[in-house]
Parts: sequence; C-alpha cells; structure tokens
Amino acid sequence: MRGKIVFDARLRTTSSAESLPWLAGTVTLLRIGADGLVTQAKTDAAKRAMLGAAEETDLLIVAWPGEWSQDLFVVDDLPAARLAVGLPRRRVVPAVTANEHPERSLGTGWSSAESQGLWGRLAALPGLPEEGKQQLVDKAAQWISSRGIKPLLARTDLDNETRQRLVAGVESWDAADLVAADCCTAAEALELLNRFPAKASVLGAALQRPEISQTAMREVATLSYDDAAKLWWDAKNWPAQTKTQLAATILDVVLGSQPPEPPSEVPGRRDRHTPEMLLRDLIAEQPSDRRKELLSHPELGSRIRRAFLAADELTDTELLQCLPELKTAEATDVLAYLKRFPRLTQLARDEVGNVIADMIAGGWDPVRIAHAGEWADLVAVANATTTSACVDALVTAAVDARPRQQVSYYQLVDAIVANSAASTAQLRRLLEHLPDDHLRDIEEPLPARSRARRLCAEVLTARQSRTGPAAKPAPATENLPTDEELSAMADPVAALADLLRDRGQNRDAIVAHALSSAHMTDDLAWRMPVRELERHPVYGPRLAAKVAEICGDSPDRWRAFAAAWGTQTQLLTTTLFKRIEAARGD
Repeated sequence: MRGKIVFDARLRTTSSAESLPWLAGTVTLLRIGADGLVTQAKTDAAKRAMLGAAEETDLLIVAWPGEWSQDLFVVDDLPAARLAVGLPRRRVVPAVTANEHPERSLGTGWSSAESQGLWGRLAALPGLPEEGKQQLVDKAAQWISSRGIKPLLARTDLDNETRQRLVAGVESWDAADLVAADCCTAAEALELLNRFPAKASVLGAALQRPEISQTAMREVATLSYDDAAKLWWDAKNWPAQTKTQLAATILDVVLGSQPPEPPSEVPGRRDRHTPEMLLRDLIAEQPSDRRKELLSHPELGSRIRRAFLAADELTDTELLQCLPELKTAEATDVLAYLKRFPRLTQLARDEVGNVIADMIAGGWDPVRIAHAGEWADLVAVANATTTSACVDALVTAAVDARPRQQVSYYQLVDAIVANSAASTAQLRRLLEHLPDDHLRDIEEPLPARSRARRLCAEVLTARQSRTGPAAKPAPATENLPTDEELSAMADPVAALADLLRDRGQNRDAIVAHALSSAHMTDDLAWRMPVRELERHPVYGPRLAAKVAEICGDSPDRWRAFAAAWGTQTQLLTTTLFKRIEAARGD
C-alpha cells in the first residue's frame, strides 16, 4: 500500500517530530492495510495493538490536534513508533481480553499477563518488597503515563526520592491528569505546574486545587494570547466561581496583547472561536458595572465595541453603548452594523442620521452603490437618513440606476416614500420615474389623505392627460370587480381570465388589479406575458423561482432560457416554460 502512494513533501513524518504524545487521549492512529481496510485506534491498548500488528506495507497516520490546529504525521519508522509506546521493535500482536483493562497497565510490550494489568496490580499491592518498587519505577521510567504512576504515587510507603524520580519523568500530556489527582501532593502538583506553566490543561487542573490555585492564577496572568484563549475555551464546564475569577485574569491578558492574525477562511466554515467571540465571552462573566466601564473605556473601548458589534444579537442597552463606534467606523462597517441591527435607527435616530450625513458628505456615493447593485446598502441608508440632502442623493441613485427587477429596489423606493425628511419635490421626482403598476402598488396601502398618495394620483393623472383627447381614460379601480364581487361569481378565476383578455389601453390597470386579487392563481399568472410579471413585487420573484426550478443544474436548460428571453417580447410565461423544459435536462 505504501509503495503506491506519493505524499506531498509538506506532509510531516513521525521521525521529524521532536516528540509525539502517542498515548494521549487526543491522538488517534489510522491504519490502511494492504487490502485497503481502514481502522482506527484511540485507546492506549488499541494503539499498541495496532502498532504491534502493523506490517511494513501498511500505511499508518497519526492525527494530533496539538494546541490549536490538527496535524497529521505519516509513520515512516515503525520500529521507533513501537518503542515510543513501550513495545518491542519487532512485530508482535498483544493479547487483549474483554474483562481486562490494558490501558491501566504500567507498561506494555512484555508478556500477555504483564500487558493485562499485572504491573498495575503490583503497584497497588500492600507490602510490596523494595526491589519490586524499584522494578516498577524502572518500568514507569521506560514508559510514563499518568495511569501508570498513579498507583505508585498513591502508596504511603514510597520514599520521597522515588516519588521525585517518578514525577520528574512525567511528560506534558500527562501532567494535568496527575495535578488533578489526589495521589499527587500539593508540592508535586506545584512542581508540575512550574515545569509546564504555559500548558492550559495543567493550569486548569491547578486552578481547581485550592492549595495551589493562587499560584496557578498568577501563572495565567503571564500566558500568551493563544494559551490564555485555549485555557478559557477549555474552561467552559468549570464551576461558576472559578470561571468568574479566571475570566477577569484572562481578560487582562487578552486586552494587554494583540490577537493573532486570523487564519485563511475555509469556504462554508465559520470559526466558532474568533477573537471577537473571546472578548464577548470574557466580558459576559464580568459584573455589570465592569462591563459598562469596559465598553466606554477611552483606550480599549473601541476594540471591545467592535467585538460586540460582530455578534448576531445584542440587547438595546448594549447597542446604545456601542453607538460611539458607529460614529468613527468606516462606511462599509457602518452599513454592516445597520443591516445587522436595523433597530439602531429607532434607538438613536438622530445620531445614526448624523452618521449617514457625514458618510455621504465624506464621499460615499449612493449612485455608485446603485450601479454596483448593492441595493440592500441603500435600503439601510434610506431607513436611517434624517436629512433632505441625503434623501436627494438616494433619489438620484434610484432614478439613475433603476433595475429591471430587484426586490431591494422596491424596498428602497418604499423607504424613501416613508421617510419624513423627503421633500415634495424629491418624492415627485422619484415617482415620475416609476411605471404605472409600481405607482399603484405604492398608492394602494397609503392613507387616503397622505402626501405620498396624493402625489401618486397626480403623477398618474398627468400621464393619462398626456395621451391626448382621443385616448381612452384609464379605468377607475372601482369599475373593476372587487374580490368580494368575484367571490359571488360561480368561477372567480375564469372571471379574472376574461378580464386579462383585454389588450387595449386599459391593460396596465387590468393587470395590476388582477395580480393583486386574492383569487389570482399561479396557473392563471403563467398564461400572461413574461414582461407583465417580471417587475411585479409578488409574481416577479415567483417567476424567477419557477425558472430556476425548471433549469436546475442543467446547462442546456439555462442556455435555452437565455435564448428564449434574450429580448423583450410578448412571450407567454407558459411558452417560456415549455421552451426551457424541451431542452435536455441532464
């Protein structure tokens, strides 16, 4: 198997690693046999069994999470790997029975009885001779693990020199387990803490031992940003009191250093442990007075407010405390905040309006944004603006770069019409550039005596008068059957279909009336020309969704759609669907 595989030169080998915690619980071994069978090993016994039985032709991989990222190592020296877990260099298959627990043994690679926990039983044996103790210590020195030396440290007849010898051989991946164990004295736990002061797991265990917790907390204050962050995420399930004390210390560490550069983003994957999330998590553990103090801190406040504003949800109080950040943020950040927290406009309308005014005065151009198709940004600004100058810039953008069909464009127009800062002249200028059906959509829900409704009516009337004396007047809405009148008919849908057969000058009014009826169906709408549906706020999106559903992942169908709808025609929607469906669907 190994001879058929070529590895990237950047993939590391076990022989190149200074030390690998082969038997740590976070390390997993993978074995791919010559027959293609893939197996894994997670426990100590399973790892020894896998390494002992592996052939030179097998592919063995070590997966080790390390501190922050996942590392993979190819086992390129199988004999050395066996020695690292206490096995002989030669191939051997250790026997393991269901009733025994080999992971509790003091060592491995010896006889079947030894690998089944005999040394562990000897370690706990009362009255063990001195020579036996020395042999146990020798075995432990060959392969140290917390599970192996715990029984020895638990003995009351073990002399200090022997205990020191055992503790001196403990590696970093086993230190936390021993620090947390009762068999380890406070002095021994402190020795391990001093030996591994940057190891988050060791610090965590020491913090939960009352006799050395203060010393451990002082060590926490000296951690690097990465080590402090890892310690905090590992402490999620700790007791509340310990977490509160730890949060205050780690917060000082985090605020006193710059966060590391973020790694390259993986498409479709969002990092759950960002620097912003870490800050919010730590601050959430602080008393309310301390949180308020931090958010308004003259030097650190900006960093903390940015961390809060990166969240998905904030309380009204937190949003108001973060308002100073909005006033100094770049335009792209302001827009992101307004879209993420639209209620900021209601909470602090004047302040947000001033931010928008400064942003436009500073060169942010709504027309350029409109041509870029960023209509959602313009909607956010239109909802927040409070000055006539800003409204004028938005009207210019809406008139200059009106798209053929875009839901956000309709939302932008609605926001401008509803904005009290818009002047009558600005509204009239906007409305005069809208088609009749859009004007009627705006006019219908407005209050009867509102300024905007009156302006809509004036624009529509002016258009009708320009058609000349011979032109037929546009039908009044009251002359068309209402939904209540349609409900009284035997077949309301058929009645709507009869109305839609009229192709005269009243067509726009009939189409708008029919599409707004509760009796309108998709089947009837699909019998209408595409151009009459594409800009409608309800049936436009439905039409687009139907086209996307029919085309699916088929390139042929998308090409058929492009060919059928390349120019504006009176093509019926059903005909468009049939042309697309006629294309090969695979």
